[in-house]
Amino acid sequence: MIRPLGVNAVGLIKGSALVSTISVVELTYTAQRFIGSTYKPFEIFGIAALLYMIIVYAVSRAVDVLDRRYAIN
Repeated sequence: MIRPLGVNAVGLIKGSALVSTISVVELTYTAQRFIGSTYKPFEIFGIAALLYMIIVYAVSRAVDVLDRRYAIN
């Protein structure tokens, strides 16, 4: 049951900004504010994409750990 719930959680994070603590909308808005002051859009959006990837990776790794810990052999 842990694996399907974890897959759904990762899907919700990817599909809906309402589920994650740092949403894609907030991340993009903050990136746009930094772009306005630094005029470096590629670097800022690259960092924003990296942060989003870290969030999704952390959740998927946590699901893997829980799945291995509670696996029934």
